[in-house]
Amino acid sequence: GDQLKSLAEQSLAEQSLAEQSLAEQGEQTTQGDQARLIVASLQFLGSLPTGIVSERVDAIGQYLHPQFEPQLQRAAIRALSEAREENVPEQTLAAWGRLSPDLRDDVIDVLLTRKAWSEQLLEQVESGTVRRTDLSPSHLQHLLNHNDDNVKARAESLMADVNRDRQQVISKYRSSLQTEGDPQQGASVFAKHCAACHQVDGKGYAVGPDLSALKDRSPSTILTAVLDPNRAIEDKYRTYTIVTDDAKTHSGVVEAETSNSVTLLMKEGKRENILRSEIEELLGTSISLMPEGLEKEITAEMMTDLLAYVGNLQPPPKIFPGNSPRDIDADQNGRFVLGADTARIYGSTLVFEPRYQNLGFWQSEDDQAVWRVNASRAEKYEVLLKYACPGDSAQNSYRLTLGQKEIVGRVVTTGSWDRYQTQVIGQVTLPMGVTTVFFESIGVPQPFLIDLQSIQLVPVEP
Repeated sequence: GDQLKSLAEQSLAEQSLAEQSLAEQGEQTTQGDQARLIVASLQFLGSLPTGIVSERVDAIGQYLHPQFEPQLQRAAIRALSEAREENVPEQTLAAWGRLSPDLRDDVIDVLLTRKAWSEQLLEQVESGTVRRTDLSPSHLQHLLNHNDDNVKARAESLMADVNRDRQQVISKYRSSLQTEGDPQQGASVFAKHCAACHQVDGKGYAVGPDLSALKDRSPSTILTAVLDPNRAIEDKYRTYTIVTDDAKTHSGVVEAETSNSVTLLMKEGKRENILRSEIEELLGTSISLMPEGLEKEITAEMMTDLLAYVGNLQPPPKIFPGNSPRDIDADQNGRFVLGADTARIYGSTLVFEPRYQNLGFWQSEDDQAVWRVNASRAEKYEVLLKYACPGDSAQNSYRLTLGQKEIVGRVVTTGSWDRYQTQVIGQVTLPMGVTTVFFESIGVPQPFLIDLQSIQLVPVEP
């Protein structure tokens, strides 16, 4: 133990001397030489048993700074992942605001490897230091499926948290969901209020997400995204602020990083390339580049037209013999039957199989079935799945979205792909008007999700 500690302390001293020597040599030594030395030292420190060098976490953590290229910051995170000291979460989360999106993901991956670290991460999310939206769907899924009941319960509580002020604004615009808008008028609204950050048909600027590739384009989801843009932000669209050594502030999304610079992308496609040597601070914010407060400029009528325009931007569904997508009306018994033959089919592998009139080969995360239901009045329904699934494909997770209602579950085996059963999975109240229904996998199915024949909505007796 004493010998190993001596080696570690010697490594720290040699690293400091080597860095000083390399700096004095200037152009005679490449940045690559210095980076390789530092990475090797970080790997050595990370591999040491717990408690050998009490300062090793601090020594590693000093490289979590935007002046160091991503290779070194990532090496530091990897080294910390090997350590078991209690102050690893403290060290990594102290640097949170300075980390780029990819590095934040790496830090969360590390903190989720140990229960105690996961609990400290949750504490930071609950306090607001780390936003819930900083956790990717896979991170949330990890926490929600955690084997510790306390961690699982806290994750479920976070999922239920809603920004009430923004929710009130959204509620005032619910009327926009009840009528059909004019897509042509919506295009004008889009050009005036959205094109600075979104590009459609070559018009506008590709700063924000590609709206033609949206996975969930139901009117209610789009309305929420427009009026509450900070509820769920992909890391690559999160605003970062860089303060340079001349005290100048730059804000935008991180478009690219190299060993020498960070490029920020701003509204109207403007770019700012900043040298790492000039960076005093790099701070990740909790807001999207898309602003809140658009309700001050977009009326409910304009919103109806905008939703109609954006909702029509999606690519055409896949085409299969026997599959004819159409809007679904209630049958004579008041039921809605969302059959595989009427679904809009999207994704890499999902197909319509004529033998059993089902949706099969559901094995990709982007596979999705979509229906539009037209309800003449608001009513409560029981939701049933008619499907088949053998034991070796069972227990994959699915998500069924019906307007604002979301039902999440796991596929229970029916015994084989040839044996279809009907299962009740929940209840939902459909509003009057058109509701878009989505069925999809949560994560990549192993090996297949389901053979889905239909989704039935059966009126609940009052």
